[in-house]
Amino acid sequence: MGVIRRTFWVGLCVYALTVLALAAFSASYLNPTAPPRTDIIVCLGGGVDEKGNLGPFAQARAEMCTALYAAGTAPLILFTGGNDHAGAPSGAAGMAKVAVSGGVPVNAVLVEHDSRSTLQNALFSMPLMTGADSILIVTDAYHLPRSALSFAAMGDWQIKLWASENHRPLPFWGDTWDKIPREALAFWFNLARYSAWRIGKAAGLEDIDYWLT
Repeated sequence: MGVIRRTFWVGLCVYALTVLALAAFSASYLNPTAPPRTDIIVCLGGGVDEKGNLGPFAQARAEMCTALYAAGTAPLILFTGGNDHAGAPSGAAGMAKVAVSGGVPVNAVLVEHDSRSTLQNALFSMPLMTGADSILIVTDAYHLPRSALSFAAMGDWQIKLWASENHRPLPFWGDTWDKIPREALAFWFNLARYSAWRIGKAAGLEDIDYWLT
């Protein structure tokens, strides 16, 4: 029992520190004065319902990417994100519609429909980003650290980051405050899933990309 108890308290401390670190990062992160020039803007999905309607986070990300494209940040936008409801329109498709309606040419839009996690965002986007050396990841600030690590784990890109929303100083970090505890869990859960996936790949297992869901 002593080992189990110590393991529990160590895990709890690590989780609490992760929550604090993500909250501080989310509250204090500021985008650069001017967006960097990259080969592709990558817009991560942020919620979609069974009818394909975007949630507020996905809507904000799509609008931010549209503005970044208009500013000349990159010649392409890749929208990535599926839908947990079978047969429903993907979040990526919904975000792409926002961009096109905002003036982004159809031929400047790439769409990845199948991913259902941040790791899958990165993995399934790889074939669409062949030849790209630099990418700008756009998502909410609290999600940026996990997103950057996920894409770094899947490809050899120069990764830049851009938050899709404005932030307020601690302890008030906008509408994302209730997302931080879940994000802290997802951070370590993704590390475990990625490690298992890598081991499975090395062992020659096939069709294991669903492990990253």
